[in-house]
Formats: sequence, structure tokens, C-alpha cells
Amino acid sequence: MAFVAEGAPLAPKLTGAAIPDLKTEAPLDEVVSKIAGAYDYNSQRRGDVFVLTKRYTKSQDLPCVTLKECRQAADTLSTILNTFSPKLATSVYASRPNGERDVVYSFFQSLSPAQLEAVQNKKLSYGSLSPTQQALIQKFFLFQYVQMPSLKVQDAISHLHYAHKSTVTAKDKQGYSGLFMEVPNLIGGSSLVLLPLTESQTPLNQKQPSMLRDIPTTADPNPSKATTLGSIVADLKPVKEKAPGVDEVLEDKPVTVAGIDNVDSMSILDALSVLYRLDLLQATTWEKARLKPHHINAPRSLKEMDTAIWAAIPVSYLRALHMDGDAPSPDKSSVNAAKPTDDGQPNSDAVATPDIQALMHAQELPTQIKQAANNYLLLAIQPQLKNEGLAARIPVSTLDNSAQAALGLSLMTDLIRTLQLGFSGFPHQNVLNCLDNMDETIIYSTPGEEARINNQNIPSIYLEGTDPTTKEHVGLGGVRYFGHH
Repeated sequence: MAFVAEGAPLAPKLTGAAIPDLKTEAPLDEVVSKIAGAYDYNSQRRGDVFVLTKRYTKSQDLPCVTLKECRQAADTLSTILNTFSPKLATSVYASRPNGERDVVYSFFQSLSPAQLEAVQNKKLSYGSLSPTQQALIQKFFLFQYVQMPSLKVQDAISHLHYAHKSTVTAKDKQGYSGLFMEVPNLIGGSSLVLLPLTESQTPLNQKQPSMLRDIPTTADPNPSKATTLGSIVADLKPVKEKAPGVDEVLEDKPVTVAGIDNVDSMSILDALSVLYRLDLLQATTWEKARLKPHHINAPRSLKEMDTAIWAAIPVSYLRALHMDGDAPSPDKSSVNAAKPTDDGQPNSDAVATPDIQALMHAQELPTQIKQAANNYLLLAIQPQLKNEGLAARIPVSTLDNSAQAALGLSLMTDLIRTLQLGFSGFPHQNVLNCLDNMDETIIYSTPGEEARINNQNIPSIYLEGTDPTTKEHVGLGGVRYFGHH
């Protein structure tokens, strides 16, 4: 038997009542489950390997992620969000209205007299429009539901993307203490990003801030008792063969293993792929096998965006939110998710159904993760701050993997928060259902709700769909520019 565990236990030694009562005649699976539970782990068996995933019941137990992993997640989310963005202009330049107004104006300019009459009487259907007119309505809809919410997420994505080139400090330019990240920008210079601690920021001209004393301790996100995914895989090589590969993003992920010499190496690779929701690419020779981040299929519709967003978030973060729908199990779907297809490509079809609404409404747990991560980061840089002062700029690249991971978790939480803010109005199921019945969607405008903007008359526009299941009429969005100049 062998064991593969996520990170390392928060409490490496059990004492007193925490020691489980084990019966010698109990089945092995039951014994392992009790011991794992005592260390705050879930246990699932895959052949001769037990896969142990953290329960994250204590806020000090930080998700086992790396800064590289969080940066990749941010870049993937950016790609997903841009898939359906119409990329309309969002600023007003001189006499030109913004992109949304351009689209609305162009749509009404394209209508025939009969269509203009129909749009004022709520009788103009999407199915009756020309392909050009339908394309304009699609741009309008996607601007409201995808592009505008995405704009709120871009700063958080950028902060993570450039985190490895940033510095951290405990003093801003106005003299306030706290925890900050200074992010370089593309045009030179930099900007400060506040990473709030559990206490509010304190002006330095007051008494010595307590941020350098009595900081709540937190667990190491990359525990010293855990080794890394890269080092484990490097040791899994049969005689006279090279080790299989591990993607650079995954090399520093913390993992604890035991008994790996008792089972075949491919079983260990398989367990590692399930542990962190990775793709295991097999080939004709052992050294060409490779662990890679989970492949995310490009969403083909708005309905598939939920699954893609969910899959882009590191699984350890989802587990810390108690939202992991893909914990390892011996059933058919989990096996399919881990094993590749005959042609060596990962099987990405077996993905748990995400509860995107729960993710978008999670509040307390993300806050706890951010606070614990920031406290750990502050502890990591505290010696340098005491030596050089609170204004010291500490390059993120000089921090160890644990401190970098804490920064990644803090910024990842900011990204989740902005997703929640930006996509609070994202189409719910009834709106998405209407998209399957788009031809019956009604486009209408209310007389008297038009505005004169830059010498153009721009009417209001509204979309009303019909849910094919319930036959209910559902508002699909709209806008009126009355009072906007």
C-alpha cells in the first residue's frame, strides 16, 4: 500500500482525545479513513494507493496552491471571459459614443419602417431579423452580460499576472502602515495594491503599529514536512529510464507520500493526478509521461462558461471553500477523469457539475483565507521589515515558495471577489434557457425614452425572451439612455 496526501497535516502529531480508537479487526479502508480524519483529511482508495485530500475545517490551514498556479488560473480566466466578449469600445472619445451606443444606434438605423413600427409595439422578434441585425443584438446582449462584468475583473487578473515581478511593503506613500503589493505597469511606474490585514491600517505617526507584534500565526501553505510534486515525480523512474515530466506550474506543489516503493510508479502518477485534478498524459515510453494542469475545454456557449470558470480555479482553493465537486473516488467518473484516452490525450469530459452560484455567493470563507494568507505573508517579511523599516520594498521573487503561495492566495481571493461583483447579474438558468429559444425573443423600445447624444438619437432597447420549459416571459436585459449626454 502507498499514501499520497495533499500538503501536510496542520497538526503533525496527535495527542489525547485526537488519537482515534482503532480496532485491530477493522477493515483497512476503515482504519485509514479514521486516521486520515484525525488529521483533518478525507481518504479515498484507488487500487493500492490511498489519496488523502484536506478537509480544511480550520481557517489556519491554507489551500495548497502556488503563486505560479494562481497566476495561470488568472490568465485562464481572462481567456475564458474574453471568449464571448464583443470587445466594444467602452470610453467616450470626442464626438463618438461608446461601443454599446454605437451598436444600438446602428441597429435602429438598420430597421425598415415596418420593423420600426413593430419594435415600438413589442412585435419585433429576433427570428425575423436579418443576419446583420441579429449580429448587432448579439453584440448588445454579450456586452451587457460578458464584457462589462469582465472589465471589473481585469485589474485583479493583472495583479496576479504581474505578481512575480512585484514588491511587497508595509508602508504606502501617504505614510499608512499595512500590507501592500507594488505592481509594475506597462507604461512605466507602478501602483500600490492594498492587501488588508485583520486590523485596519494605522498612520505611522501614531504609536508603533501592532502589525509588527502579536501577529496571528497561520499554517505554512507549503509545509516543511511536505515535499514537492516535482521532486516526487523525479524519483519515480525505473532503472535505465528517465523520470516522467511535470509541468513547470506544478513543480512546487506540496505533497506528502509514503510507501511509494510498495506500488508501481504509474499508480503513484495516477494518484497524484487525482489529488490535484491534473491531466496525466501517457505515451509509449515512460519518460514521455507527463503531469499537466487540467485541460479546460473552451466554452462553446454561455451555458458552458460556468463550468470553465469553475475548472480554472485551483482545486485546493475550492476544497477550502468546501465546494470541491471532484474529490477522488473509486467510481467510474473519477477514473475517467484521471486516465488518458487511447491516443494519449487527457479525458476532460468527466468533470463534476459546478455550483457556480454557491461560489458567487461565498463570503466568510474567502475572507478567512485572505486574512490567514496575509498574516502568513507578513510574518515571512517581518524580519526584513524590522531591519530595513516598514518602507522596505521586498521583491516577491526573493520570497520563499511558502510566502509566494500566501501572496497568490490573497490575490486569488481578490479575483474571486471581483468575479462575484462583476457576475452578480450574469444570466441565471431561466435567461440561459431563453437563449435556446432565441428566435422568439422580442426586441422593443419605449417611446419617449430616447436621448440626443452627439447629434444622434439613440432610443431605449429591451429584450424579452420566452423560457421554452416554463413558457414564462423573461427579461434578457436592456438599456435606456434617457438623461445621458
